[in-house]
Amino acid sequence: IWNGEKYIAARKELLDQPNDLETICHLCKANGYYTP
Repeated sequence: IWNGEKYIAARKELLDQPNDLETICHLCKANGYYTP
């Protein structure tokens, strides 16, 4: 799941953004990769 296309795209986006946990969680939730 962590190698999914959406996750890779989100990870690439983060290269140009502050790499903070809230941003990562937001992108993961938005892409359906968040697991409580």
